[in-house]
Amino acid sequence: MCYLRGGGRVGEIKAAGKRRLNDDEERAAAEGLLNPDDETEEDERPIRMQARSAGGRERRGGAGMSVMDALRELDGGRRAAEDEWGDTPTGVQVKSDGTVRYCRKCATFKPDRAHHCSSCGYCVLKMDHHCPWLGGGCVGWANYKCFLLFLWYSGALGLFVAATTLLELIAFVSEDPNNFELAPIAWALVFFLGVIFGLSIGLFGSYHFYLAARNRTTLENMEGAGSVLPSSSRDPHAHFRPNHALSRRERWKLEKANSNFNIYDHGVKANLVQIFGGWESRWIWLLPVGWPPGDGTSFPIDREKLTKLRQVTAEIRLGRGRDEEEAPSGWEDPRAIRRA
Repeated sequence: MCYLRGGGRVGEIKAAGKRRLNDDEERAAAEGLLNPDDETEEDERPIRMQARSAGGRERRGGAGMSVMDALRELDGGRRAAEDEWGDTPTGVQVKSDGTVRYCRKCATFKPDRAHHCSSCGYCVLKMDHHCPWLGGGCVGWANYKCFLLFLWYSGALGLFVAATTLLELIAFVSEDPNNFELAPIAWALVFFLGVIFGLSIGLFGSYHFYLAARNRTTLENMEGAGSVLPSSSRDPHAHFRPNHALSRRERWKLEKANSNFNIYDHGVKANLVQIFGGWESRWIWLLPVGWPPGDGTSFPIDREKLTKLRQVTAEIRLGRGRDEEEAPSGWEDPRAIRRA
């Protein structure tokens, strides 16, 4: 069964023989400055990175440029946003502080919708949840179709067993009303277990079909699709505010925007195609075989919804419109005074 393949790993990183990054290098990797896949020895490994100065000029550093120098070049370790916020090397999602999604445990970048599973010990592509009961570990991009089919068929099996047991009991009693007291107790147990099992698994499968129709995972439905960068920032004083710097109302607005502007939702038909495949693979739609379309690292994005989500993100993360709403009368923005 293809469920046993797991949800799909982010890369094939072996713990043995791979050097762990130190704190400075992890910061640089999170900023997109350092390539963690370089396999050279620690003493001989050149640190190659690219930094963007405050004036927008690119500066390249080799072995003679330390990680901390590059971080200082980025004004405290944050990638400059004077020119334009845009897509990251891993997609459109970023951490809540605006940095590239980087897993310190796996020492690799995380593509959109991927998450690290502490139980499995690696990052899972389009992770939905960890499920130890079926032997496959995590449910994700590679085996979500198989998981859906398992729920549907298991729920149908439970209801089928309950229905056939009930029919057999009715036929047994209809022969003689006194047979009801003589009916094996096991029939009643099988009937009730079939109903409970079929309804619970069936409802769980219906819930996941609803998520699939909306192109959401369980994690995204509970926590949101994640943070994105604003579309542009011409203000050199713009500062990307992380979640802990936001008020409760601002966090609620971001969660609401993530729910309203689902950038991965392209309609029910297109969403299901990303799981079951297109018309050419219709023969295996209901069979637990085959692979989903794509590579699990990038997904089609609704650019119109992404633009709207970035506008809301700019208003909240960068504080656009916040000064005008909260500033008392007679107050002047010191940034405007400095520009003047």
